Amino acid sequence: MTKTLGSWLLLLLWSVTGCTPATPEQVTQQFWQAALVGEADAARVWLSADSSAHFDHKPPFKMPNAKVSTGKITLDQERAEVITVLDPGHAQRSPSRFVTFLTREQGQWRVDYVKTQAQMSRTVLIDLFQSLENLGNTVQEYIDQSIPMLEKQLHEWGRDFSDQLNQLRERLPAPSTPPAPQRTRPGVV
Repeated sequence: MTKTLGSWLLLLLWSVTGCTPATPEQVTQQFWQAALVGEADAARVWLSADSSAHFDHKPPFKMPNAKVSTGKITLDQERAEVITVLDPGHAQRSPSRFVTFLTREQGQWRVDYVKTQAQMSRTVLIDLFQSLENLGNTVQEYIDQSIPMLEKQLHEWGRDFSDQLNQLRERLPAPSTPPAPQRTRPGVV
């Protein structure tokens, strides 16, 4: 409740004084901070006109403990790209890195959510494939480390089996050999 009230007061202050974040970095920060706590209306203020219709009232990525940081900014007169790092705020998930795209509308920077979301989807797929590759590498390492142990275990089992077989032979009486059959020659009585 206090986060919502604080965001709305900050938004109201900016609206009344005419002071809005002027830089793409500030707009990016404001948009993601509002979106991640589920304040769709406050986040929508920072969206481009084309993107506003594509932004749900209930963002699917509500993460109140998340932290947003920005990196390199690529800027021209009408468009900007801001490297954005989203740290979900818990150990089970690693930070996501993606580009937030902005466009200038009526002299103000606004988030192009459609383009940003499309890029985020690609980033998620790339991260998924990277995670699968890492998992495959980990399994391969485990198998590579396990093969010598398995070979050693198999040799030990083979030795144990051979020892037990020899002990069993020693306990069993030796088989008696039957007398060799006598051959009779044809024509000999």
